[in-house]
Amino acid sequence: DTPPKPVYMENPVHPYYLVKQGIDGVVIVDFVVDIDGSVTRVHVVDSPHPGLSEAVVNAVKKCKFVPGTRDGIPARCKMRVPFTFDLKKEK
Repeated sequence: DTPPKPVYMENPVHPYYLVKQGIDGVVIVDFVVDIDGSVTRVHVVDSPHPGLSEAVVNAVKKCKFVPGTRDGIPARCKMRVPFTFDLKKEK
């Protein structure tokens, strides 16, 4: 069995209005990599702000993967990924 491998990863953009308000943190998302490598079923598990959630969901939906396999056959795989918005590192 092999996990999905990223081919293209879209980085979420920290919304400017949240930067101005000093809002950052970690957004955790679950999603499924389908057998064609596309991302489906994106679900936010935890987030400090809806605006950060929206930025992550929009970025994750644009990502592409080489699909994971089970017994050598492409298979849907569920993934959980944290995305960190850190104002200290962004300056």
